[in-house]
Amino acid sequence: MLTAHRPSWTLVAIIGILCVLIVRLAHSESQTEAPAKPTAKDATGIVLIDVGRIYENHQRFKNAMEKMKLDVMAAENGLKADADRLQAIALAAQSLRGEEQDAKQREFTSRQAELNLKATTMKKDFLEREARIYHQVYQEITEETTKYSKQHGAHLVFRYNSTTGISGASREEILQYINRPIVYSDVPDITDIVLAALNVTPPAPKVDDSKINPADYYRVDPDSSEGKSAPKDQK
Repeated sequence: MLTAHRPSWTLVAIIGILCVLIVRLAHSESQTEAPAKPTAKDATGIVLIDVGRIYENHQRFKNAMEKMKLDVMAAENGLKADADRLQAIALAAQSLRGEEQDAKQREFTSRQAELNLKATTMKKDFLEREARIYHQVYQEITEETTKYSKQHGAHLVFRYNSTTGISGASREEILQYINRPIVYSDVPDITDIVLAALNVTPPAPKVDDSKINPADYYRVDPDSSEGKSAPKDQK
């Protein structure tokens, strides 16, 4: 009569270990194929940034704007000096008669047109310079924000205003405050992190923020009745 052969305990143990390994591998593959999708609660999926506060505290931006402010003041002083000389020509024309007065009046008209054109050109130059400064700093903010997001797994960055109240009672401030796109959020604010990085490591200069010298708008005129420089011909 044949009797059943019982498997040894060693064989049973090996089969048990293999079953455990198969279960673990299957679980590992399922995690690889379907990773958990990050959410706002992960503190990395969505972050906030206050761009306005960065501009207010960005040191190179503040320095560039202060430098431009001084250049604007210098240009305004130059325009005031031009206006004084123009007024002197008008007064001189009043004491003349005949052809001499006509000639002086023609000079006044010509100088006035040059002064108006120069003032318009200077204003345009300053506005373009201001726009370039704002654009460069915004590019820096974007680059640093992108760098941080990639390093920390942030998938979406919302721009918002971190102001928690209204400092004044003006209509504009009230409307800005009540029209905020984000009223409440508990996701991370990376404004200070980005700002610190921008202030610590200055990038290579990209903006030509050289001074707009009022003298650049003048040419030496030896025939000038004041013996000083006269406005350059505007192209």
